[in-house]
Amino acid sequence: MLSLVDLANARVPETNAVIYERAQSALNENDPDLHLGINCCAVCAQPEDEASVECPACKAIVYCSKACKNKDDGVHSAVCEMLRTEGDLNDVEVKRNEVAAAIKAFNKQLGKECAEQMFSSPVPHTSSGAAAATSGASESRQAGLEQSSKWEHVFRAAEPSNSATSDVHAAAILKRFADAMSYPLSVVAASSIFPLARRALTRRQDEYVHVHVLGASETAECSFVSAWRSAVKCFHLLGTGPSSLFVSFVGLDVPERLHNTEKSLGGESKARFFRGTYDAFRAEHSTTPPALVLGYNMGLSCPDYNWTPTLRVLARLGCPIVVTTNTFMELSMEQEILESKARMACEGVSENPFPCPCPAQSGTVANDVYRRNQWFGIFFAAQRTSHVDNGDTSAGEKPKKKRRKT
Repeated sequence: MLSLVDLANARVPETNAVIYERAQSALNENDPDLHLGINCCAVCAQPEDEASVECPACKAIVYCSKACKNKDDGVHSAVCEMLRTEGDLNDVEVKRNEVAAAIKAFNKQLGKECAEQMFSSPVPHTSSGAAAATSGASESRQAGLEQSSKWEHVFRAAEPSNSATSDVHAAAILKRFADAMSYPLSVVAASSIFPLARRALTRRQDEYVHVHVLGASETAECSFVSAWRSAVKCFHLLGTGPSSLFVSFVGLDVPERLHNTEKSLGGESKARFFRGTYDAFRAEHSTTPPALVLGYNMGLSCPDYNWTPTLRVLARLGCPIVVTTNTFMELSMEQEILESKARMACEGVSENPFPCPCPAQSGTVANDVYRRNQWFGIFFAAQRTSHVDNGDTSAGEKPKKKRRKT
């Protein structure tokens, strides 16, 4: 099994799957819900049945026969060990208090030296934006946008100290810890990479700098509120951000028990939670506009979500927005939508030094893997609009993660 540091440093291919001719023909003729290697053969798209075989190592991809499996071995080998490690770690039962303890340990150990190591030598970014920079992630990396992971410094401070904890169990704890930490650490990383984000986060509006998180979910952005204390502490240690941060988590998947409540993030900083749409939130909290908006894996190009009213609200507010995506291609698509529907321009794009470190399997093609929050870009309102939208606003419900095959 790969270590978490190895996983964090491993280069995830932007697209790894090969659509074989037999599979393409079958997909064109049969059920559009067939997903290669997940519920049908990865090579010929024959629906999964009792005769299907799976990869014995990762158990995360299926074939109709050994012949098809052998044909795909060269392609699958690029992601097999990643999928095996992800599956092994997801199979470990981790208690919530174990993750909370890792976050607490990290916040306690986090000092100026660690913070400087985490955010030193910020990655270069392109001001031309994703769509203009390149048509593919490989070219963008040649342009100097690549970033080596900084997770090693974080893991060292948060590693469970209980000697009774097995190596696999400890790794599973750290995986869930890192999944929670990716969101707040991405904000600090954005402020170190993008000048516009840095300026926004040092501009007080009242006694706070207000940040709004769109599409917040109990399983993602607000899974562990204590993780956001780390962002506040990093800003304080580095002297590059607000002394008092007010983070508002807004979304249809915000836990009902947290709706309209506030929690401390340490010092004068605090978090607020709102279960509902962004326009409803703005109707109740319209006094102070945000200095910065965050949108993690929003899925702007997904037809299942209706982000248009929210984007119009953002264009009217005139504040910058940082968006993260799983792939460079997604970021290019989201840039086009932000430019066309929200009249927003791109200041820059870059790889994120703090994506979720363990690659996950695509829910549509088994040989495709991705990291959440792998890429991010920052956009600002090129033209303010007085348009008032009365329509419903989706708060960006996150797609459900595929369960590992057993």
